[in-house]
Amino acid sequence: MVLRFNVGGKVVDRVDLIRKKKWPWRLDVFPFAVLYSIWMVTIVPSIDIVDALIVLGGLVSIHVLTLLFTAWSIDFKCFVQYSKVNDIYAVDSCKVTPAKFSGSKEVVSFWVSTMEKSRLKTLSELRRVRGGHPDCIGASMWVKLSGTDLLPGDAVSIGRSSGQNGEDKSVPADMLLLA
Repeated sequence: MVLRFNVGGKVVDRVDLIRKKKWPWRLDVFPFAVLYSIWMVTIVPSIDIVDALIVLGGLVSIHVLTLLFTAWSIDFKCFVQYSKVNDIYAVDSCKVTPAKFSGSKEVVSFWVSTMEKSRLKTLSELRRVRGGHPDCIGASMWVKLSGTDLLPGDAVSIGRSSGQNGEDKSVPADMLLLA
């Protein structure tokens, strides 16, 4: 059982939990170490040096293409450098697949992905707040905005207020507090 979560949301479609392979066992290292060793032991002594260098050039070209494909394709990078996991405690990274037209695939650390999930949840809670209109700075002056208009990075001034019946109104927020 591979740990995969089909989110099906507006921004994220799927999250695969993966673990980085140890350096010598990656598919861009181990097979090429074997091929270079075979080249050195069998090809070099048996044929002309020019022909051996041509074979080496072919091996180096394939190796370079493999390294380039890991930079060009997240799926190929995950195939070569990561392994799928069956245990949540073995996870150290996540492959995030966005919904259509919502960005590109990314590999992020497991800690970052859980932190981002928390921030997105808090931001959506903040946007659902209908009652409060915190003061936000925009164009060098403070203006009142609704929670739906706030974006990450906005500077917000919130004050403690009470509702119609005297109860405290709270605003869920994920903000950097400035003193």
